[in-house]
Amino acid sequence: MPSPEPSVDHRTLSRRRGKELDDAILDAALAELTEYGYAAFSLDRVAERARTGKTSVYKRWPGRPEIVIALLSRLPERIELPDTGDLREDLLALLRTLANRLAGPLGQVMPGLLAESIKDPELRDAFRAHIFAARPLPTQQILQRAIERGQATDSAAGLQVAMIGPALIREHFLLHGAPIPESVIADIVDNTVLPLVTP
Repeated sequence: MPSPEPSVDHRTLSRRRGKELDDAILDAALAELTEYGYAAFSLDRVAERARTGKTSVYKRWPGRPEIVIALLSRLPERIELPDTGDLREDLLALLRTLANRLAGPLGQVMPGLLAESIKDPELRDAFRAHIFAARPLPTQQILQRAIERGQATDSAAGLQVAMIGPALIREHFLLHGAPIPESVIADIVDNTVLPLVTP
């Protein structure tokens, strides 16, 4: 249960509502997560950073997993799927987008969150729900279009195959950090994904 509200002068707090307040809280959550990591992440300090009452935070996101997943959902805006007419170019463009996102705020917090998710079942479940919230996955959509163009085998858009490219991008990031070189992205596409999905 959240601790009681501190004795604060609410007249000093700005009268924000709706999206303006949501954005202020999530900005504060990103700053908190970047500074302290998930293990020491505090919703109370998020409220202080956002200059709002704790009740405003807890009624939107009752726990750490919920606000962190909301933050992750906010960081990457919706992916605009490339459609060049060529499977290789589409895959390269998509993996570049993922690599660029890991070079930004998402990449600052991802390693710590993944490590904590091993120990925290709630965070792990929230991660799983976040990753698979969008169906089909962007790579599945690209591969399905390639199947329709005759550029990929009928089984190319299966979930496990579609996850390989993004998984290798994340693995390289976790081992080597950002930015991810173009040569690595091309190697993943040319030597791993395409041999699995092309006739």
